[in-house]
Amino acid sequence: DCGTGAADALACPRIRSRRRRSPPFKAWATLDANAAFAVAKSFPPELRSDAIHAVLDGADASVAGSLATSINELRRAVFT
Repeated sequence: DCGTGAADALACPRIRSRRRRSPPFKAWATLDANAAFAVAKSFPPELRSDAIHAVLDGADASVAGSLATSINELRRAVFT
């Protein structure tokens, strides 16, 4: 467990790892969100969520429709 306070969260290896992974995907999403999403969804489950969230954070509104479609396809693949 990583604790509940801000200092605990900063010391938590899981959260530190997430902070290192997210910036590249967020930056990539500003250039090509669909390609970044395609790679993010290929990650193992324990890494996938953070990478996808970073893509969604960095993506421009102009690609929202295609990302929504990709998320729905991913959801169908995971839950069927």
